[in-house]
Amino acid sequence: ISNAIKFTNKGSIKVNCKSLTPFNNKQIIVIEVIDTGIGMEKNFVSKLFSKFSQEDKSVARQYGGTGLGMSISKQLIEMMGGNIDIESEKKVGTTVKIFVPLQIGTPADLPEKKSTIINSRALENIEVLLVEDNEINRLVATEVLYHYGATVTEVENGKLATEIIQRQSFDVILMDVQMPVMDGLEATQLIRSEIDKTIPIIALTANALKGESNICYEAGMNDYIAKPFDEEDLIATILKYVQHKIAAIAEAAKLKPKPLYDLSSILKISRGNKDFVVKMLYMFIEKMPAQIAELKYLYQQNELDALSKLAHQMKPSIDNMGIESLKPVIRDIEKAGKENIHTSLLFDMITTTETVTTQVIELIKAEYQL
Repeated sequence: ISNAIKFTNKGSIKVNCKSLTPFNNKQIIVIEVIDTGIGMEKNFVSKLFSKFSQEDKSVARQYGGTGLGMSISKQLIEMMGGNIDIESEKKVGTTVKIFVPLQIGTPADLPEKKSTIINSRALENIEVLLVEDNEINRLVATEVLYHYGATVTEVENGKLATEIIQRQSFDVILMDVQMPVMDGLEATQLIRSEIDKTIPIIALTANALKGESNICYEAGMNDYIAKPFDEEDLIATILKYVQHKIAAIAEAAKLKPKPLYDLSSILKISRGNKDFVVKMLYMFIEKMPAQIAELKYLYQQNELDALSKLAHQMKPSIDNMGIESLKPVIRDIEKAGKENIHTSLLFDMITTTETVTTQVIELIKAEYQL
C-alpha cells in the first residue's frame, strides 16, 4: 500500500480482500493492491524481489527507498506458506496480489477477554509525574489518571523531569522514551545516578519489542507500557508500584474512621431550611431500598444495561448524602453494567451498597427521629 501511494501521482489506489472457497479446513485469503501509478517495464518485474532493486536511479532519487521492502514482503509471505504476484505496465499501473493460506478457526479459538473491575478511586492520593512531549498523549493519559483519583504533574521532556523531581516528590514517573531536549532513557540514567535510585519509573514506548524493553530496563526503568496504552493495563501497572503507599493510607484511615454519612452538602443547599433537609432524608429512606432491590433483580436477570442506568440514577443520592465509602462502589457498578461484566464481584458490590445504606438509614432514623 505504501508503494502504491508513493508511485501514484494521480488516479486511484484500490485494496481488495476476499476469501476463496475453503478446502481441507483451510481458506486462502487474497489481498489485491491496485494502483494507476507509474508502473514498471515487463522485464523489470521479474527482478523486483531482488534485494536493493530499483528500476533506474531516477526512481530512487525521485521517490526515495532502496527496493528492499518488496524482498522482505516476499520472504514474510512465503514463511506463511503463501505467495505474491505482480502485474505491471509502464505508465498504466501495478497490481500486487498476495495469497495466504490460513487454518479455519472456530469461536473457541478466540482469546478470552479478561475483564477486571478497578476501583475508580484506586489511585487516590497518588502523585504521578507524566513526562511526555506529545500534547494529545498527555491529554489522554491525564484524563485516565484523573478518573482514578491520581494527582498529575505534566512536563514535556526529560530535562524538565530531572529538575522538578529535585523540588517535588512523586510516587511514580511515567516516562516517554523518545523526546526532544533529553529523552527518557537519558533522563532515567541521570535520575538513577544523581537524584533518586528507588522512585518507580515506567516507560511509555511506541516500540513494544523485546529489545526495546531491555533497553528501558538497562537504563534503570522498572517497567514499560506500549503506546497506545490500554486503560486497565496502565492503571494495573502503576498499582504494582504504589501498593505500599495505598496500604499506608488505608492503615491511617483505620485509625481515624470516617462517619458513614455526611449531610454537609444537603445542609449547605438547604440554607437553614429544616423542612427541606427532612424531605431529602425521607426521599433517601423511601427510595434507596427499592432501588437496591431492583439492582439485585437486574443482576439476576443479567439485564446489565438497565443495571448501569439505575446505578447512574443512584449516584446523586449517594453523593448528596455524603456516603464516601459508596461513591466509588456505585460508579464501579455503573461501569461494570455498561461494559457487560457479569461477575460475582459485581454482586458483592451491590451487596456492599445494600449493607452500607441500611446502616445509614438506621442512623438517620435514630438521629432525626424519623
